[in-house]
Amino acid sequence: MIHQSLLNRFLQDAPEHFSPEDLEAAMATHVRGSGRAEEADEGAAEPSLQHTMTKEMFDLSSSIWLETPGSGEHADAVEKRRRLEGLQGVRCPERILQAAQASRSQAATLAASRSHLRLGGVEKQPQVRERQAVTADLLLNWLHGDRLRSQMNAKQHELLGLVVDRILIEHGLAQAEDTALRRSDPLVWLMHGGPGTGKTHVLPFLRELFGMLDYLQGIEYEVAAFQAVNAADVAGKTLHSACGLSVGSYSLDREASRETAKRMSCWRWLIIDEISMVNARLLAQVEQRMRAVMPAANPWKLDSHGQARPFAGVNVLLLGDFHQLKPPEGGFLADVPVCLKQGEGGQAADLLLEHGKHLLWGGPTQGVTELTERQRCKDAWWNQVVDEFRAWHLSETNWKYLHGQPVEGCTLSPEERASRRRVLLSTDDPRLAEKKFVEAPVIVANNDSKYQINKDRAKAYARAAGTPLRFSVALDLASSEALQAEECDKSAKVRWLQYHDRDTADLCGVLPLAVGMPVALTQHIDRSEDKLLLRGRVGRVHSWHWPENDQQPKVVSLGLDLCVGSWLARGLRFVNTRTLNYCMRSAVDDCKRPSLGTSSSMMSPGNWMVRPSRGCIPCSSRSAPGSWTRRERSPC
Repeated sequence: MIHQSLLNRFLQDAPEHFSPEDLEAAMATHVRGSGRAEEADEGAAEPSLQHTMTKEMFDLSSSIWLETPGSGEHADAVEKRRRLEGLQGVRCPERILQAAQASRSQAATLAASRSHLRLGGVEKQPQVRERQAVTADLLLNWLHGDRLRSQMNAKQHELLGLVVDRILIEHGLAQAEDTALRRSDPLVWLMHGGPGTGKTHVLPFLRELFGMLDYLQGIEYEVAAFQAVNAADVAGKTLHSACGLSVGSYSLDREASRETAKRMSCWRWLIIDEISMVNARLLAQVEQRMRAVMPAANPWKLDSHGQARPFAGVNVLLLGDFHQLKPPEGGFLADVPVCLKQGEGGQAADLLLEHGKHLLWGGPTQGVTELTERQRCKDAWWNQVVDEFRAWHLSETNWKYLHGQPVEGCTLSPEERASRRRVLLSTDDPRLAEKKFVEAPVIVANNDSKYQINKDRAKAYARAAGTPLRFSVALDLASSEALQAEECDKSAKVRWLQYHDRDTADLCGVLPLAVGMPVALTQHIDRSEDKLLLRGRVGRVHSWHWPENDQQPKVVSLGLDLCVGSWLARGLRFVNTRTLNYCMRSAVDDCKRPSLGTSSSMMSPGNWMVRPSRGCIPCSSRSAPGSWTRRERSPC
């Protein structure tokens, strides 16, 4: 006789098929509070503040996007949807999936292959190229020419002058005493400035200068940033990729690959953009890696005492604004090091973090060029407001202007005062109907609100575009332990579908889909230069392959050429491709279904964020009711 407990071990859950009524119930986001179910809280005499405020956000979302008068079809949304419908769809999804997989794998090795060819790889025979002779007159005439001066301000030109001085020294065309800094050691310099002051405006001119020297990016110089999207915007690499570092505190435990070491050993210049996003520990890791790979034979690595110079003698330019938010971990570079606050006897808890701060404060960084002239925005009042925000001190006068309140002694015209009211006082504000606000990101306090707002905005988009809204439903299967411990019927699974994606291993329960609906990537999908499918890139749903009687499509095609916002075009290599569709692939049991999910609390209207599938990801009992597994979702 078989014991009942042994039989229970072989219990298996079966998939559910949900009716339209079930899906309508699943579209109501479940309020979980701080990671725990709040069913009891809903019946309590005094619900928690977080529960109450989240419910209020749900009501506000509905009033803005679903109940606003005149929120029917909009000509712009209909036109975008029709443009996508007019494009040719994917004829062979399987071929597209194979090509996408191949592209992603090729992108990982492309940079290494190129550096191998450049650094004497066997695939290419050595070549001799004739180049223009580098002379002091050539560089100085370029620097002081009318064309250059007419395209930049004095501070930007001052930085270029320091770079030219350093090049003259390294090429033996000038003595240190004849340069602005009167120093012979390599240049380590910070260019600092607020938003719109033209920090990245200098980069094209630096590239032009390096081109005159026949320097190649990735070999003699490198441009890097912390995040991949920022790096793509400046046509560079992430710091981790450029230096062969893994993500984490112990990335120096693994040596750089042979190709990475060969490439870095040729560097003469490293430019780091958005330096405020780089934590102190990471900058120290970059510096230590540069010391490790740079051969002692390099004429600039060692100083006159035989000691390794900072950054192994490579010239380093740091670009950024330290009045931004601090990195979440790893130490803020702009914080004063312990040794300067407590003297030489001060002991730092994290020596690597302290070393990173020392690189900025302790002498290696030789000076700062502070950019103050606004290049992007010429509105003096708004620039003043931005400066007050950066300084964490908004004046009472500007607070009143922003809220549309009377300001004592104000002599502005009524029209000018009205233009300064930037805070919305009600959902009836007519500015909400403007395109820049209709397609603006929404920032909310928690994932429950984000999840519900996205579903509401997806409904609003479908209505505005005059197109049906379909729902891709996640497959939730309970484990044998959960089947024994609690009810896992259809009503329970409808409740599971209500949990936001951050509570279910990043797999959303009910994913609305509509042709033309905005989407964005939440992970780096393909880093190849002709695609640059990086986190944050925006596109629209183009079409899908949806088998009859199936609650999930096999393939969803995205038109990523229809990007929202001109700020994206600068970093995109595929922006002129008229019918670019990109598909991702995943394997779940015997079927292959790509995946789509949501993330981020800052999202465009109806933007559902694309994620590569991670297959079957179990949810812990802390983040999901019982022990159940979300198996698959809709694709891209």
